[in-house]
Amino acid sequence: MAARLAPGNVRQMHQSLHHIVADAAWSDAALLQEVRAQVLPAMTQRHGLAAWIVDDTGFPKKAAFGWSHAAVLWQLGKQENCR
Repeated sequence: MAARLAPGNVRQMHQSLHHIVADAAWSDAALLQEVRAQVLPAMTQRHGLAAWIVDDTGFPKKAAFGWSHAAVLWQLGKQENCR
């Protein structure tokens, strides 16, 4: 999004967009209600909805200098996914 809005100044635009999201005074409940109103009809267009499972399938980071690095340590509890 930042690259599209400001191709010559991506880093600064990214920071500006982050501040908009982080500091906005919106209601989480109202936002989720709007998402449900737009997403559920599309999800149930062919079949009824039996379950809605959201799964983080990210890969944990591995550092070349060991698992004790701060950027890696918080992900130690994750199960690594393989293909």
